[in-house]
Amino acid sequence: MEPNANQTSENRPAGPVIGAVIIILILVVGALYFWGAKLNKEANQTPEDILNAEDQTLNQLQTQSTSTEIGDIETDLNATDLNNLDADLQNIDKELAK
Repeated sequence: MEPNANQTSENRPAGPVIGAVIIILILVVGALYFWGAKLNKEANQTPEDILNAEDQTLNQLQTQSTSTEIGDIETDLNATDLNNLDADLQNIDKELAK
């Protein structure tokens, strides 16, 4: 039989709840904005940019000697790092799967 207890629970101000909801919405919109900006920055790389980027493996292959002597060919072969070829193919597969 406490009528005051029922009245105080029903007459709570909605201001703090509305303020909290507005703050949460602002944070979500800000997070989406920065996330979208990051995606756009990554997606803006053109094929020309990729082609014009310096490739260390290609540079190494272009600096090999033109000698036809077996010893020189073997030296060039030993100096060539072919381990990254498989990693490059995996990166291409990942990009195509997107």
